[in-house]
Amino acid sequence: MDLKRWTDYDRFIVLADMSVGRLKMTYETFIKFKMVVEALKKIQSQSGSSFAMDGQLITNKNVTATEATNILSNIYKCRWTPVTKKLLLVASQLGVSLH
Repeated sequence: MDLKRWTDYDRFIVLADMSVGRLKMTYETFIKFKMVVEALKKIQSQSGSSFAMDGQLITNKNVTATEATNILSNIYKCRWTPVTKKLLLVASQLGVSLH
């Protein structure tokens, strides 16, 4: 099946499988994962060392805008690399556990 036709959940399951236990393969974790993806999109679009998430200011971003762009690209392509692994830093900063 063409990767463009995959749902976000399909991509998450494949990525979780490739993460070798870093991402838990549950729907609850998928919902949390979507929060992290939204944060990455905000980081990608905002310069500086902080970003706003749900009305809360998050200071000292753990990843750069360029890294956020690369992480989002890897998520879309279902690639688990050391760069993709940095999404766990963002999850930690948000207080979200993905495993």
